[in-house]
Amino acid sequence: MRKFDLDPEIIAFIESYVEISNLSTTTSIARQRIDYEATVKHFYHPHPPGLSTRDDRVEGRHGMISLRHC
Repeated sequence: MRKFDLDPEIIAFIESYVEISNLSTTTSIARQRIDYEATVKHFYHPHPPGLSTRDDRVEGRHGMISLRHC
């Protein structure tokens, strides 16, 4: 596998993800979903004060594309 130079923050994120995740292909799909949701919640942070978002959709060549404006 080819190695790439990664930003130190990306490396820290990947290491943290691997450390806290309990993802496995040997468990049921239902269990994998529960574990994934718990992992995602660990990384959730609310928007900073003053930042608003708006969701939108546009027609693409192969269907609708979801957008988020910040």
